[in-house]
Amino acid sequence: MIIECKAPKVNIDQKTLDQAARYNLVLKVPYLMITNGMSHYVLHINDNGEAEYVNSLPSFEVLCG
Repeated sequence: MIIECKAPKVNIDQKTLDQAARYNLVLKVPYLMITNGMSHYVLHINDNGEAEYVNSLPSFEVLCG
C-alpha cells in the first residue's frame, strides 16, 4: 500500500491521485491511500491496472496476502 499524505490545506484532486499513481508505476502495489488529514480516499488497483475507489481500508490479512 502506498499512502500519500498531504497537509490539511492541500486539496485532494486528480493531480494528487496522479502523483501516487506515478509512484505505483515502480512499486506496483494493489492499494493507494491519499489523505490530507481531513479527507481520505482509498483505491484498489484491479488486475487490469485500473483504480477503483473502495469504502474502507483493507485488512492486514488482505494487504499481506
